Amino acid sequence: MYHQISRNKRNSIIVIAGFLAVWLVAGLIIGWLAYGQGGAVAGAIVLGLLGVAAALYAYYFGSATVLAAMGARPADPREFQQLHNIVQALAIGDGLPLPRSTSSTTRVRTRSRRDVIPTTPPSR
Repeated sequence: MYHQISRNKRNSIIVIAGFLAVWLVAGLIIGWLAYGQGGAVAGAIVLGLLGVAAALYAYYFGSATVLAAMGARPADPREFQQLHNIVQALAIGDGLPLPRSTSSTTRVRTRSRRDVIPTTPPSR
């Protein structure tokens, strides 16, 4: 299990570094196109700072932003007893603290069988 944790941490660092590298390269290109070589450095600095700000925002407020967008609210243990029991059993089984459970009333449209275009089978 510990090798999975270290692998996930390493992969997270790679993703964040790649995210920041994209911002820096975009700043270099935009600055160079707009103002030449001196503008490339300034553009990289500006977009690099914006990339760091975006990464910090995502780290600290990302989950709250997604939950707010979905209209999620804390799941009442009496109303969502089965969900609460499953989450509690999984947390106890893995020796983890009980996570916060939320529910959302947002309707998600999925494709139904009526939406699928029928196809004819290939002739033999």
